[in-house]
Amino acid sequence: MSKTMDFKAMYKLAEKYNDADIDAQDKKTQKEFKEALDVCCERKIPWALQKRGYCEYCGTDIIPNDWKGAERDLGAYYEMTGDPSAANSLGYIYYYGRVNGGKPQYKKAFHYFSIGHVAGGIYESTYKLGDMFRDGKGVAKDVRTAIRLYLEVYSDTVGQYNQGHYECKHADICLRIGSCYLHGEGLMKDDDEAYKFLREAEEAIRKRIDVADCYGDHTVLEKIEDMLREIRR
Repeated sequence: MSKTMDFKAMYKLAEKYNDADIDAQDKKTQKEFKEALDVCCERKIPWALQKRGYCEYCGTDIIPNDWKGAERDLGAYYEMTGDPSAANSLGYIYYYGRVNGGKPQYKKAFHYFSIGHVAGGIYESTYKLGDMFRDGKGVAKDVRTAIRLYLEVYSDTVGQYNQGHYECKHADICLRIGSCYLHGEGLMKDDDEAYKFLREAEEAIRKRIDVADCYGDHTVLEKIEDMLREIRR
């Protein structure tokens, strides 16, 4: 424990910051935050494990990206709380093989995305399950189920988007539906419908970048623009 802070002070400091704002603090505060957060994690405080897990997941100046650490801490937090958002994050870790030398662990990803979808109604989990059914990754290929999951997300996000909630997942789901029309996956191949959904996706992602600029948004924009070029050709 820090020689300058008792546990009550460390608890308060660890509570104060997170992965979104710790980089804006001075170096002394960053160091003290990490020390305080580590002490809270040693005491198995659930919110501290969650907070350190997302620092490791996203990467900060004082707590660099560490996929193994994120798996450990978010896994411990999930086991304590059953929080579907942690399950969703674990699903992404396993889907992209981030703790397995780049080799996806689809069975684990499917397990955690299913929890995110069923227990939390988390759109990212729902459309990633759709991707897995569409491509037969970790589950038997079932394109009809994939389309049903995509349309389920679309029906929710279109309303959010039209009400000005531009940070929502509307761009991601429009991209997927547009791709299905473009390539005839579960939907009849239709370039006009594909173009409509992809233009909707392009508009939505640009607005999301303007208001939030979330992790991975520029990659999503690149995918949308690539498909639009394919249609125009």
